[in-house]
Amino acid sequence: HTISIAVTGVQTCALPISAGLYALEHHVHRLAEDHLLASQISEGLYQLSLELGLTAEFKVHEANTNMLFVDIAPTLAASLLPALSHAGIRLTSSQYLSQDQAWQRVRLVTHLDLPQDALSQTLAGFRCALIQSQGLV
Repeated sequence: HTISIAVTGVQTCALPISAGLYALEHHVHRLAEDHLLASQISEGLYQLSLELGLTAEFKVHEANTNMLFVDIAPTLAASLLPALSHAGIRLTSSQYLSQDQAWQRVRLVTHLDLPQDALSQTLAGFRCALIQSQGLV
């Protein structure tokens, strides 16, 4: 029984490793594009938070890779995350506690399969979802 669990664990790890190796061998030239797109989305989301006066409850982290993170206050996240899903924006999130403040951390990842207009679609989707979640519509 122990051996089958260990083998299953190795098989589970092998798929992401293989995918990563394939990406490095065949798409490494695209990394700069993905990093740039993540940075542009990060900057756009930050500007949107300034425009809507949400910087205290919608904290955008600078993107240094093809991943970017946004920390959202739980009250805003409760209405924002379903609105983003409805807008077709797929992301992952988790809860964490920072200095007695609860946050919902959202992770967005840019990659090869995104459409050419991913920047405008993402920013428009977030704009609509943020306005909707604030009851400004």
